[in-house]
Amino acid sequence: MGYSYPLQHKDTFTVEIDGITVAEFRMCSEIKATAATLSQRSGGTRRSHKEPGAITDEPITLTRSHGHGRELYDWWLQTMDYRKGVGVPLSQLKKDLDIVDWHIDGTEARRWHVHGAFISSYSAGDRDNNADEFADEIVILEHDGAELVTD
Repeated sequence: MGYSYPLQHKDTFTVEIDGITVAEFRMCSEIKATAATLSQRSGGTRRSHKEPGAITDEPITLTRSHGHGRELYDWWLQTMDYRKGVGVPLSQLKKDLDIVDWHIDGTEARRWHVHGAFISSYSAGDRDNNADEFADEIVILEHDGAELVTD
């Protein structure tokens, strides 16, 4: 996965693995985590006491125009091979990565570090020869949490 692409002249998102830009995206879904709410009532009161429970990290969806290399598809193939019991072990399938949001002038706007990510869904996009745009490549990443590194 040692490919590098120059930044476009517009706001963009990049994914870096081991400090190397491996993919450039035009859309990134929200990075979201939700805490379950635990509720408990104690003797005779009408009100319940609430506290945070388990944290659920929502998947991240990344979208880019198709035709920028096959590194994401190859990573997806590793996911399929893992489910068949062949290929790389889980420790190599799951990757720590950074999602970087860039300003139009090429300066870094925001960086998220994502822990233990793997591709749970891959789409090569619809093909329409009458359309004026490229097909979208869409990947959905499941992960073990994300943290804001720079803002």
